[in-house]
Amino acid sequence: MNSQENKLLIKIGKHFEANASGNVAVGAVVVIALTLVVVGFSFI
Repeated sequence: MNSQENKLLIKIGKHFEANASGNVAVGAVVVIALTLVVVGFSFI
């Protein structure tokens, strides 16, 4: 499951990165990534 979460996270990251315009979008990606990591660890 952890592997699938990583693949999903990378896919989401690439999607946002492709549509990113400026530091605001990059910051949003970082916040989303950190949120997913925290949620993932909370289920371990």
